[in-house]
Amino acid sequence: GIDKELIIGVTDTLTVRASHIRSEAIMWQPLLRSAVIKEHDYNVIAAYDTMTKEQQIERLAVDGLNIVKTLINLTISICNERILQHVLVLVNDVLAETENIKYFEQIEEANSAAKAASDEANGHSSWEPFLDL
Repeated sequence: GIDKELIIGVTDTLTVRASHIRSEAIMWQPLLRSAVIKEHDYNVIAAYDTMTKEQQIERLAVDGLNIVKTLINLTISICNERILQHVLVLVNDVLAETENIKYFEQIEEANSAAKAASDEANGHSSWEPFLDL
């Protein structure tokens, strides 16, 4: 079997790295100005990213689907490795609470319905942007 100490060491290392990435401030405004991200996504992420963990949890309960859509859009549109890592840590934080998986499932269902309603595949899987990384 795999050494439990190794697993704990890797988990601790990833936790420390995620904490470091989470603490780095991202300047979202230049991404908006350069049209890397859309205004709606900018408004969502600029507010969400500056909230405390508790505020983020409260916000997800009220506007989770919108926040998850924004995180997916950012994953698709951002090429900068540091900023992409930051977004992925935010995604991981969302997924840490299992009840939030429903937002990804809702997007998946909507995209499947859109795909079935048209001959072309307009909607992407909500998981596809992460698979393309």
